[in-house]
Amino acid sequence: MTVDPYLACPSFGTPSFTVDEPRDADAQDLLDCYADPLAQALFNADHCTSDFRYATLAEMRDCLAFWRKCYRERDFVRFAVRPKDTGKALGTLEMFGAPGFAGAGRGGCLRMDLAPPLETRGHIAELLALAEAEFFGLFGVTRIVTKAVPAATGRLAALRAAGYAPLAAWEPRREHYHFRDQAR
Repeated sequence: MTVDPYLACPSFGTPSFTVDEPRDADAQDLLDCYADPLAQALFNADHCTSDFRYATLAEMRDCLAFWRKCYRERDFVRFAVRPKDTGKALGTLEMFGAPGFAGAGRGGCLRMDLAPPLETRGHIAELLALAEAEFFGLFGVTRIVTKAVPAATGRLAALRAAGYAPLAAWEPRREHYHFRDQAR
C-alpha cells in the first residue's frame, strides 16, 4: 500500500539527519543556507518561480509560505534537512513526480539545496540513499533525476558512487543532470 505524501508530509531519519516538513520556526536557519553565495551556486532553480537567493527573513518566510501552498496544490514536497546533532534546518530536499518527466514513464525530480557544511560526498550519499529507499515508491516514479553543476564536486562524486548517470546523452538540454532508474 502506497502512502500519499500530500496527505501528511512524511518524516525520515538517517544516521546523521532528520528529514521532515519545514516549519515557520526554521526561517532563520534556512535563510542562513539560502543567503549563502556558496550554497546558491549549487542550487537547482531550473523551471522554478524563484532563484532561491534570499537576503531577508521576510523573503524566507514568504518562500516557506509558497512551499506550503505548492504542497497543498500537490506540486511538490519540500523537506527540511536537519543534522541530528543540532536539529537546525540547514537545507532542503524537494521531490515531485510527473508522467513522462526526463524520459521515464513517470520520473521524479530531486532538488537538494544544502548549506556548505552539508555539501560533502558523505552527506550527499546519505541523502541519496534515503531518496532511493523512500522516494521511488512514495512518489510512484521509476527514475530520479537531480542536478549537479561542475563546482559541486562532492555531490558529483556521491552521484557517481550511487550509480547515477549523466542525462545529457539522452536530453542534451539537461547538461548537468544525472539520473538513476529504480532497481527492478
